[in-house]
Amino acid sequence: MRKLSSYSVFKNHKTQLKNTSSDIINKEYLSDDTRIVIDFDAVKEAYMSDISVPTDFASSVDAVFSDDEEKIYFVEFKNGDFEGIKIKKKAYDSILIYQDVVSSKISELRDNGIFILVISDEKYEKLSARDKRAMAFASRGKTDYAIYGLNKLRGYCFKEVHCKKALNFKKYIEQKRIII
Repeated sequence: MRKLSSYSVFKNHKTQLKNTSSDIINKEYLSDDTRIVIDFDAVKEAYMSDISVPTDFASSVDAVFSDDEEKIYFVEFKNGDFEGIKIKKKAYDSILIYQDVVSSKISELRDNGIFILVISDEKYEKLSARDKRAMAFASRGKTDYAIYGLNKLRGYCFKEVHCKKALNFKKYIEQKRIII
């Protein structure tokens, strides 16, 4: 696998993971990690401009990066209200852009792709009791649990799909060696 930073559109849109997790409205971050990742919202803007299509035709995840095990992470941070269908659209649109940039097949992400939805404590408190229990159970072990039907992306688009509270994401990501 080529390093993601070998692609100019990715190389030109690097930032700290913390910056991709910012909630401008509430003036807070869902991650304080300062490691460098790809700002995929900026990639989407540049990509859409390059193909002369209005930028609002597509949506994107907040960050993309790889690790030393050649896993590719697509991360979406959510602090406010959102709908599962919009998160799925962000995943699908991001996959299309990513694949066009790197000239890959969906099987690459199916074998090595990890989608993570990171939610704030405030958003977590609004989840159903069932979703809270399942997320708590998943955070203690090796199991996955994805809210809003995002589990449908597992095996179809990504190898793994996770939904994590911000603190659990921090613990999870600290174990990864980020490479872009």
